[in-house]
Amino acid sequence: MPVLGKVSPIDWGNRFRPILLTQPAAWQASDDMLNAVVTALSNWAPISAQATGIADDGPAGIGVIGSGLKERGVRITLDGWKAGAKARVSEWSSTEYVGPVRSWKAMSSQEFRGHKFETAIWKIDKNVPHGHSICAEVAGYEERMPCVTTKR
Repeated sequence: MPVLGKVSPIDWGNRFRPILLTQPAAWQASDDMLNAVVTALSNWAPISAQATGIADDGPAGIGVIGSGLKERGVRITLDGWKAGAKARVSEWSSTEYVGPVRSWKAMSSQEFRGHKFETAIWKIDKNVPHGHSICAEVAGYEERMPCVTTKR
């Protein structure tokens, strides 16, 4: 069962590992091992819908945790420390703006093992229709908008 504990950080991708990994080095596994475990488990117990994922677009990133088509939480990151950085979460249908999911929020500066970044976290508990995307918007980075698309 210890391997299951190692799966959760892979869902967030490499950009979110510094935020989530707080365990001693003996607990950590290589990326190849984590990818193999995730692949094996996803084939062993497939689910009918997926609202979990990560995306990066330049310095901005988004991580979404969900259950079925229900989004539970969102984390937005921005590389480096940017005083006064703000972010919000929005919903899109293809290229059509649906509306804000959460309003603008100040990001907080973080540092982990020498990596500096800004982060903002929301709990959302929102059902998202198939094919819609949850996107990260960061003030001052309008040309960058990483999104996670809900798929059945």
